[in-house]
Amino acid sequence: MTAFSTEQLEEGRQALLDFLEYFAIHGAPPENAWDFAELPVEIRDPDSVDVITKTIGELTSDDLIICSKAMKAGLF
Repeated sequence: MTAFSTEQLEEGRQALLDFLEYFAIHGAPPENAWDFAELPVEIRDPDSVDVITKTIGELTSDDLIICSKAMKAGLF
């Protein structure tokens, strides 16, 4: 498992938030989405104790559903 710095995780978290906001407004990913595909993001599943750490480019639709739940629960 690769360890990521706090700064990398924060940069990834902000990039994912920006991505999701853009997607919600425009119904499509931003044109520069692959520019931040290698940034790491940590998602805490509110339904369990699991923490998912992946790059943004590795996230699946299931991961994004967990991310949405985490955001609603104030965990993201």
